[in-house]
Amino acid sequence: LDIRVRGDDGTIVSCESQGGRPVETLTIWPRVHYITPAERLKRALVSIKDELDEQCKTLRTEGCAIEADRLEQRTNADLALLRELGWCPGAEHYSRHLRGAKPEEPPVTLLDYFS
Repeated sequence: LDIRVRGDDGTIVSCESQGGRPVETLTIWPRVHYITPAERLKRALVSIKDELDEQCKTLRTEGCAIEADRLEQRTNADLALLRELGWCPGAEHYSRHLRGAKPEEPPVTLLDYFS
């Protein structure tokens, strides 16, 4: 499949199959199906950063500086991806923040969708 896209706005200019025949229709599916409104994502980023700071402080007080540094490094990389793309590998780990739930609230389960 040969897809030509205009760089300034992402419009598909042409689409041809390997045989050179034009493709009339093309369905592109998203890699992931997480949809979070921009405002909620901004609040989640702040919430994740606050929890990160708190956890790193706790780890450092307990003498676990290496663990704190690693946690900070990985979470900051995830935050950068969330900021830029709205998604990161392992985004489900931040579901509480993305849902806007309180720390004491239980996570959503499959049974919640049936009730």
